[in-house]
Amino acid sequence: MGVDSVEKLSRVIEVSKKYEKKLSHLWPVIIGLYFILSIIVSISNFLKMTGIGYGILEEALTPVTWSIYGLGILAVYFTYLIVHRRNWHFAKMYFIFSELLNHLSFKPLPENLKAKCLVLKDLLRDIKEEEKPRNIFIWIIASAISFGFFGILASYIIHRDLHKHSMREERIIDVLSELSVFEANAEIHVVKKRSIAHLLLAILSAGLYAPIWIYMFINDFNKHIEEHKILDEHLKRFLERT
Repeated sequence: MGVDSVEKLSRVIEVSKKYEKKLSHLWPVIIGLYFILSIIVSISNFLKMTGIGYGILEEALTPVTWSIYGLGILAVYFTYLIVHRRNWHFAKMYFIFSELLNHLSFKPLPENLKAKCLVLKDLLRDIKEEEKPRNIFIWIIASAISFGFFGILASYIIHRDLHKHSMREERIIDVLSELSVFEANAEIHVVKKRSIAHLLLAILSAGLYAPIWIYMFINDFNKHIEEHKILDEHLKRFLERT
């Protein structure tokens, strides 16, 4: 592998440490508070319309309302965060695997291993076609105008993307292991497919179930990213010895 390619790949792996940080478990709390306070304000507005007991809550509504605005901005930022990290991670892995394939294509390999390179090429073509970047701007606008509910949908879609992505990665890692890219067995956390019932519960419960879903999403995301740190070290060692 050329020196320039090695430097580029090493740089990408180093930069990924900045953009592939784990998501904080404070996010379920923030999103849960946002929906709980929104429900409180909705109930208070209903009481105002009916004139039942509104005076008791009236003085507390202003700080609660401002809190909702602040938490709502954070909820929109969460949408930005997960889309950005999804896009970066997918682009990074496609670039790395493509560079490795280019390198392996120039090596003298027996016929059975050349066939493995063709399998790898097909997998990368699938990644290029199916793992295109999500439009961050559109998703942020959708999250803002939907009062945060699109953020729940966004997390479900990205979780589904991660499931498919990690399944492909597992196959790619198996092929690369057979091609002696890794000195030892390399593994990646395969994100399990989650039922759409979690999305429906989060929406139909007016967001009350959302913290539970977001917690599961973050756990799956963090496990995948954490194991990638080990995989990246395997890749760095391969680059250093080629």
